[in-house]
Amino acid sequence: MKLLVTGGSGAVGRRLLPQLRSAGHETVSLTRSTAISEHERSTAYTLDDLRERCDGVDAIVHLAWRRTPSPRLDSWNANVAELDNLLEAALDVGVKRIIGASSISVYSGEDLPWTETGPAAPATAYGASKITAEHALRLAGSKGISTLSLRLGHIYTDDEDNDYAVNTFIRKAEAGDAITVTGDANRRRDMVYVQDVCDAIRQSLERPDVTGILNVGSGTNVTMSHIAKAAVDAFGDRSALDLNETPGAGALSTLMDITEATRRLDYRPRYSIQDGMRDIAQRRKNR
Repeated sequence: MKLLVTGGSGAVGRRLLPQLRSAGHETVSLTRSTAISEHERSTAYTLDDLRERCDGVDAIVHLAWRRTPSPRLDSWNANVAELDNLLEAALDVGVKRIIGASSISVYSGEDLPWTETGPAAPATAYGASKITAEHALRLAGSKGISTLSLRLGHIYTDDEDNDYAVNTFIRKAEAGDAITVTGDANRRRDMVYVQDVCDAIRQSLERPDVTGILNVGSGTNVTMSHIAKAAVDAFGDRSALDLNETPGAGALSTLMDITEATRRLDYRPRYSIQDGMRDIAQRRKNR
């Protein structure tokens, strides 16, 4: 297949694109940057430009979504407008399949695990913008294109440089620095390794009959202290751990039911938190 991947320079795209090429697919990655490589094309996400980029493409994987710390809905308008252009361009040139990256952030509440048929009640503007994207894909699906939204869990990988707790744990464990887990160390998160996400996307490309919305998580959730311990163990157990084990009400815990993804895609996560951290440690060692 000829595949177009938006957001190919992001955490998922960097791992996904080489695997798609290894599987024999022709790939084009869209980027806003003008410094492009062999498999990339620059775009401003205008309708005319996207028509040109989508022409001759069999399927699109839409990963691009600019993040902002703003709590305002209008901060996400550009993302929604660009998706709207992408969908219109895809329909105009006859693209057959679009897979969109949604998020666990569409959910909130303590009634775990969250299911696709349960209420989507985002607690953030980011989550609300992802709900809008899901609806846009559904509307495109009603016009004859095969669309699927994947609600991705809390993704962790080997090369993100931000202040999220999991990435802080990885950096400190690699350096052998002490790690303090602050707040409620017992709150639980549905952490999904980037390789499992890539597997789900590849399976989705192979099953154009699967449409709608599917949860893609780990199938379990782990405490923040468990995540920190897995990182320390993976990098040789050199970091001292200071854990706040104060019990919490669990309001911040997350967990998605992945039964439907298993049934419809045969999606089965291969990486526990320990497996994922060991893979990260090995990949960083091999750089």
